[in-house]
Amino acid sequence: MRKIFRELLSIEDARKKFLKFFEPRPLSVEEVPILDALNRVLAEDVRAPIDVPTFDRSIVDGYAVRAEDTYPASEVKPVKLRIIERVRTGEKPRKRIDKGLAIEVDTGAEIPAGANAVVPVEYTEEEDGWLLVYRRVSPGANIQYAGSDIGRGEILLRKGYLLTPRDIGVLAAIGYSKVRVYRKPKVGIISIGNELIPPGQELAPGKIYDVNTYTLATSVIENGGEPIIIGIARDDPEDIKAKLTSALHSCDMIITSGSSSAGYSDMLYRIINELGEPGVIVHGVKSKPGKPVILAVVKGKPVFGLPGFPTSSLIAFRTFVAPILRKIAGLPEYSGKELTVRITRRVIGEKGRRLFKTVSIH
Repeated sequence: MRKIFRELLSIEDARKKFLKFFEPRPLSVEEVPILDALNRVLAEDVRAPIDVPTFDRSIVDGYAVRAEDTYPASEVKPVKLRIIERVRTGEKPRKRIDKGLAIEVDTGAEIPAGANAVVPVEYTEEEDGWLLVYRRVSPGANIQYAGSDIGRGEILLRKGYLLTPRDIGVLAAIGYSKVRVYRKPKVGIISIGNELIPPGQELAPGKIYDVNTYTLATSVIENGGEPIIIGIARDDPEDIKAKLTSALHSCDMIITSGSSSAGYSDMLYRIINELGEPGVIVHGVKSKPGKPVILAVVKGKPVFGLPGFPTSSLIAFRTFVAPILRKIAGLPEYSGKELTVRITRRVIGEKGRRLFKTVSIH
């Protein structure tokens, strides 16, 4: 029995109707190692438990001194200071700087107590345990103070933030080995059609390669989800039902492509209604391409039936699936760039339907 689209909804009305039956929200929280946290969404604010750096340190190779001891220094009449210790990076100074003393420090080494400046090594010379300083320095010169990068208690990253490689470094800098993030929604992907075969197999007459599994799976990744490839379902009610049932048990969301239109073999909407309430919410939108889109909810999980034609499927994903998926993943809404351009050929749309065209911008 053929399905006739009796009630086509606008894209806006279709979204509103669907959201009456399903409220997208982030899933549970999990703790993951920071090496696994790239492109994950923070589930809580991150507040620094320590100062970074945790101690005052030298930013040059040189000598820790009291700045006031160097004020008389000049190229022709250097100041003479006694060297009492040498501190390498990672070592703790054991002695204190007093008047007339100096301690050699490496870049990154801790500043000894009593010192308030570092003279770069290129402005000095050593002579029998004494330091000759040929240029004066000001208080604070060549010192990075504790907390100058990150202050203890400072909120560094906010809840809902998408972690980048820089942020992973920040987490490492404050001693985090793990971080709490939202669980990625698992999205089951099913391509439907007797004509489909996986890439890599030899094409038989009448067969085509399955494109949608791969464009949809990578689109899911791009929008914060974890794709679960359920596989290709044949145009057989039992096969489609079995794969949908499997996806409902293991996934948070299901996306199918194909078998959503009004042809005799397109039976998806009936099978979805058999699997649980409320079932199909929207079947058909005022969009070209993308008219036969199915928006459904089964046992509390969203199910999207997208057209089989790859371009139509991808447009429908971006229009209906991506906004819902991003909210479940904890991501902000996608804000694409809008451009007004002049087209080089005439485009004729259909009254009452939104027209999408793929273009190349030069």
